[in-house]
Amino acid sequence: MAEAAAKYIINGHSFSSAGLMAYENMPMSRNAELALEERKIPYTNHFSRSIKPEDIERADIILTMSSSHKAAFGGLAGDKVFTLKEYSLGTYGDIADPFGGDLEEYIKCLDEITECIYALKERLK
Repeated sequence: MAEAAAKYIINGHSFSSAGLMAYENMPMSRNAELALEERKIPYTNHFSRSIKPEDIERADIILTMSSSHKAAFGGLAGDKVFTLKEYSLGTYGDIADPFGGDLEEYIKCLDEITECIYALKERLK
């Protein structure tokens, strides 16, 4: 959902989503699709993938949903790893993973992500 929101809201930058322990080639959950549709954010057929060393090397910044995801990078990504809230809003806190939750949880998560993405857009100007 974060990749779709970022691509929709911010022009002129490249965004790519990958997980630390993602199963490869899993489709987006139906509730994620429904949340994006509810908020009228276009998306393409997205399939999960794990982050690879070349992704880390190529990235200008790496934004995670939680501080535990950020910590999992250790020193592998130098000083370019931040939580989305930390980098975009200047605050600490995690965005809860709605995996397995109902549609309302996905919409709440997407709204939180979208708030951060709009702040990120201002920061990237």
